[in-house]
Amino acid sequence: MMATTTYSLTLANLSIEDSESLEGGNILLLEHLNFGCDNHDLYKAFFVNGLSFQQDCIRSGTNVMWINIGLQQLHFPMPRNSQHVDGIVGICVPSDLFSTIFQSLTHELKHDRYKNTAADVKLVKRNITNRMSLTSIERIAFDLLKYNASMHECVEYLDVTCPYGNHFRVHPVINKQFHLNASAPHLGIFYVQIHCKHGTARGVAQFYENILEAITELHDNDTICSVRVGRHQRIVYTENENTQEYDGSHFCLYVSNFIPVFRRLKSISKCLVFRENRFEGKELSELDAVKMRQFRFTDIVSSCGKTLVQMEHEVRSFHHPLYDRPLQNAILNAHGMNSFEYQLNAVNSASVVKFCDAARGKELEAPQLPQCSAGNDTSKI
Repeated sequence: MMATTTYSLTLANLSIEDSESLEGGNILLLEHLNFGCDNHDLYKAFFVNGLSFQQDCIRSGTNVMWINIGLQQLHFPMPRNSQHVDGIVGICVPSDLFSTIFQSLTHELKHDRYKNTAADVKLVKRNITNRMSLTSIERIAFDLLKYNASMHECVEYLDVTCPYGNHFRVHPVINKQFHLNASAPHLGIFYVQIHCKHGTARGVAQFYENILEAITELHDNDTICSVRVGRHQRIVYTENENTQEYDGSHFCLYVSNFIPVFRRLKSISKCLVFRENRFEGKELSELDAVKMRQFRFTDIVSSCGKTLVQMEHEVRSFHHPLYDRPLQNAILNAHGMNSFEYQLNAVNSASVVKFCDAARGKELEAPQLPQCSAGNDTSKI
């Protein structure tokens, strides 16, 4: 793993001993997760009515539903078979909304529509004074959320399962921690855990370091690989005996050094890098990648070319027009990124969607934008 260098910075009587925390690596942002689905109404009821997240008006009325969660999104294209992440998706919300979400989801799950589905929610309480009693993913999550055992002996989170079996954890953070600086916890999706086979975590770390120029950390006798994303996000690969077969879900990452990553992947195997559908078998040229400002790959491979784990990565340049697009929801409204900014960017965002579809060879009209006023849906996350 990358060598640790310690720096000391003193500013206005503030002394900071830093060990790699100022280094973010090449991966800037995990922006969305994509799950195929066969029923938008059920997903909307669960995530909007139940979890109090908000549907993005940019994609309203299309065959893809976007759900805003803080600084991230969930994408649900249909008609497709339901897809899953073999692991856990961690979501960070302000503590004053945490109990509201729990009550809202508990009430929603009483509806008959959830009979014979996997939908569930449990309130979990953990004592953090004994770190050895915590699971590895709990330790990583609590560290990212800056939980301090001297101040918080017991912490809570919601263990949530969606109707089709995807596993989420909703974590509260103390409101006073929310200020727009580098030390603030990440609002929205702040980690994605993915299970991988025994003996693969070290190889996964080497792939991310050598190909994507990411910073990684190995934990628990090299059985867990934590990939640093921006300031406060992580992709965590955890070795597990019972891994599920990959079924086509993906996540979207933004990187700084876009073309070097593309060229490294192409040097491994031309079939690794593709446009949109990995089953088409079409080679993606560097020119096409530049035009679209994005490409995709699925296989994480060892130095000898053996597939270690599969998870489709949609890799975008930070020059992609959707990078850092303002998302309207109550978390952002409450903490300095208000929906007025969203209003100013709404029309431009619609044209951006048209650009992205055209770049993929789909000349579509930009969707008609519904009215999104600054005062609407402020109760939604």
